[in-house]
Amino acid sequence: MSTNNAPYNLARPLGFLFIIFLLTSFLDRAIQEGMFFDGVTYAAISRNLAIGKGTFWDVYFRGNWRFSEHPPLMFGIQALFFKALGDHYLTERFYCLVSWLVTALLMQKVWNSVSTDTNYRQSFVFTLLCWGIMPTVMWAYPNNLLDSTMAIFDLAAVAILYTTLQSGKASVLSFIAAGSMIFLATLTKGPVGIFPLGMPAIYWLVYRKPSLGKTIVLTIVLAATLAACYGLLLTIPVAKACLQEYLNQQVLMALSGKREVTGGGLGRFAIIPELLSQLLPGLGAVLLVFGLSKLLKRSATVLPERKKALLFFVLLAVSASLPIMLSVKQRSFYLVPSFPYYAIAIGLLGYPFFAALTTNNNIKTSAIRIINVILVVITLGATAYIGTRYGKIGRDEELVSDMKTLLQYVPLGERVGVCKEMDYDFAFLSYLQRYNRMEVNLDYPTATYILADKQLCQGSFRDSVVNMGFKEQPYVFRKYVLYRK
Repeated sequence: MSTNNAPYNLARPLGFLFIIFLLTSFLDRAIQEGMFFDGVTYAAISRNLAIGKGTFWDVYFRGNWRFSEHPPLMFGIQALFFKALGDHYLTERFYCLVSWLVTALLMQKVWNSVSTDTNYRQSFVFTLLCWGIMPTVMWAYPNNLLDSTMAIFDLAAVAILYTTLQSGKASVLSFIAAGSMIFLATLTKGPVGIFPLGMPAIYWLVYRKPSLGKTIVLTIVLAATLAACYGLLLTIPVAKACLQEYLNQQVLMALSGKREVTGGGLGRFAIIPELLSQLLPGLGAVLLVFGLSKLLKRSATVLPERKKALLFFVLLAVSASLPIMLSVKQRSFYLVPSFPYYAIAIGLLGYPFFAALTTNNNIKTSAIRIINVILVVITLGATAYIGTRYGKIGRDEELVSDMKTLLQYVPLGERVGVCKEMDYDFAFLSYLQRYNRMEVNLDYPTATYILADKQLCQGSFRDSVVNMGFKEQPYVFRKYVLYRK
């Protein structure tokens, strides 16, 4: 009997290993308590919507302040998760996992549309790795950010457009579907989601098809679909009021530089070095497979059509990222919707060398069995490791711990008195609402309970609280002191 099997594609075990690594990295962050305060805020809003506090067009966070920072679609979707799964800290984490998985599947759909070659399609795992190891992807998806949800709708639009354009059977119906996805993207996080509108023009610029006239017509169909969706939406008074307030309070103020400035000394150009730093791990992976293929003398073939695809996805990624420079309010996670296209471009750059290393390897059957056993052991080890992380606090440990302690002694939903400085501690406000459904009462003499931050609320405040007849409680907090009337 022969000791060798048929040529073995190493992309399969490597792909499995990549996926285990990426999911373990994701779950390591997601399964622990504590999140970036934006994500905590969005989870609180979604939970409130699920339990009947607020409405889709008038979402509720706290007090009389109307939350108009973003359009409401993500909150509405995540509220469905809370209705189905209940009010548990893992509810928003499961939503984050679903977002990650859907994004990966849509990326695979786009990747597969480039070529029908089996080896090419099996090499998607390399592209997935290049996307998954981008630092902000690893951080943003477990932190429940709007950008991750918006990326799904934009990617769905791109998948529809690219697959139909590649097939040469682009139809008005498919472009209406894609336009609807763009509408949903903008209803998640506003105008930054409209970049797929330019995709037909980019496609024509690279591939010179379909004809210029048809490209213009199809682009008009996309834009008309988006305009029609908003035209219908704005006939609903509550929707119009919600979107008008968002436009005035967020979009126009950000464009005029009246929102927070986060670009530092580089101003609007700060996003460029940030983008380059995000691409370095993927480019490093390309250099690694290139070096190994040369070292092992594996020949790699770069097809002309793949070069065109590479150029197309670079241009598409740029169209999704550089418009961020219109505002001086910049964060690395604003780039999340563009990362799938940068990753696909990097994957196309590295594919010939990855394929050269992984295809046509004659490996003994016994060696394949050993590889399978190793993969099983790694999977079990990763599962056990994630199990040890469940319930631990990975971020804002003192704050999360104190919120849990507070809930033991103060009724759910209570309005607790605080000093005015605590009303600007946004992480505290978010966790107080998410974990305890509590709000602050700046008219603290009228409160039953007063919570004083040991650092923010100075001695005079705490002395005055005692003089008003509030008694310090003996409960152990790490950041706070609790008083009761």
